[in-house]
Amino acid sequence: MDPGLNQLLKWSIENSETTQNDSTDPKAERPSGHGLNKEAIRSLMGGPSDADLMKLSMAAVQSPDVSLDDKLVAFDNFEQLIEIVDNANNLESLALWTPLVTELSNAEAGIRRMAAWCIGTAVQNNVKTQERALAVDALPLLVQLALGDPNDQVRRKAIYALSSAIRNYPPALQVMVQHLPKDLRPGGAVNAGDMDDVDKVMDGIKQASGGTFAASKSEKSNGSKKSSLGSSGIKKSKPSKGAKAPPPKQQKTRPIARPAKRKRRVYTEKELGLPKLNTITPVGVDLPKGKKKGKIFVDDQESMMTILAIVNANKEGQIESKMMKSRQMEEIREARRKEAEVRQEQRHSKLEERKDSIRRKRNVKTEKNVTSEPRENKDRRPQASKSGKKRVSFA
Repeated sequence: MDPGLNQLLKWSIENSETTQNDSTDPKAERPSGHGLNKEAIRSLMGGPSDADLMKLSMAAVQSPDVSLDDKLVAFDNFEQLIEIVDNANNLESLALWTPLVTELSNAEAGIRRMAAWCIGTAVQNNVKTQERALAVDALPLLVQLALGDPNDQVRRKAIYALSSAIRNYPPALQVMVQHLPKDLRPGGAVNAGDMDDVDKVMDGIKQASGGTFAASKSEKSNGSKKSSLGSSGIKKSKPSKGAKAPPPKQQKTRPIARPAKRKRRVYTEKELGLPKLNTITPVGVDLPKGKKKGKIFVDDQESMMTILAIVNANKEGQIESKMMKSRQMEEIREARRKEAEVRQEQRHSKLEERKDSIRRKRNVKTEKNVTSEPRENKDRRPQASKSGKKRVSFA
C-alpha cells in the first residue's frame, strides 16, 4: 500500500468524530492528531498540478547541475504545458516570464531555440500573453535572434515567436518595426489585423535572416533526388562505426491544413415532404379528409381576441413605455373579463334550466298525488261500511 495513503488513513481515523465521541470519560486523553505531509496530500489529490510542473521544468532549465539533454526535455515539457491557454496566462502569476526571456541569451543554441519556441506558443492568439511579452522586452531580443543568430533553427523559432506576438496586437508590431533595420521597415502603415500586411513584413525578415524557410523551385521539381539535409534543415553527420547513434527525437510538426468544408445543401419543406404548420380554420369550413384528429378550432370571438392580444404583446417584444405596456395589459384583462362573463352567463343559464326542469318534475308528481288520493278514499268508504254492519243468525 502507498505509504502516503496509509498515513492519510491513520490521520482520518484519529481525527474522526466517531473516535472522539466514543470515549465515556470526558477527561480521557484523545489521540493526538498529526499533520499531513506533502506526499500524503499529493496521493489524495492525484499528483502535482500543472503550475507545479511548470515551476519544476523552469527550475531544471536554470539549474547548473542538470545536463543539457535533460534541460531540453524539461523545456519540451514546459512548451507542452503552455499550449493550454490557462497555463500560458499563469506565466505572469508564477513569475516565469522573466526567466523564460532570460534564456533567449543562453550560450546553448538548443536552449535559445526552445525559449523562442515557448514564447511563440504562449503568445499565439492570446492578447494577455502578448501584453506580457511586450512588457518584459522580449521583442527586441527576438529581433536580434531572428536576424543575427548563427543557428538556423534558432532564427526559425525567433521568427515564429515574432509572427505570433505581433498578429492582431498593434503595440507589439510598432515595437518590432522600431528595432528592425531601416531597409526592412515597411514604407507605409501596417495593419496588425491584416494578415497580408503582417506576412509581407515577416517575409522580409525571413529573406534577411538567410534561413532555408522554403524550398526553391528547383528543389521542388527535383523531389525524387535524395537530399543530405534532414527535416529540420541541418545536415546530418554519419555516426562513427564504434559509437552508437543516439535515438531519434520526436519532432513536432504543424498540423496539415484541412480543405475547406463544403456547404451543405439546405432542402425545402416540399422536398422533404414535411407537413405544413397548423392554421386556424374559420367556422363553417369542413375539415379535409386525411387530417389528424384532435384539432381544436377557435369559434369564440372573445377567446379569439384574448389569444390575439397575447400574441401581439409577445410579438412586439420590448414595449417602448410603461403606458403602452399598461394599455396592452388592460386589453388582455378586458378580453379575459369578457370571456369570463360569457362563461358565467352560460353556467347561470344552465343552472336555471336545471332548476326549471327539477321544478317541473315536482309539479307533475304533486298533481298525480292529488288525483290519486280521492279515488282511494272512495274505494275505502264502502268497504268500511260493509265491514261495520253486524249480522246475527238464529238457529
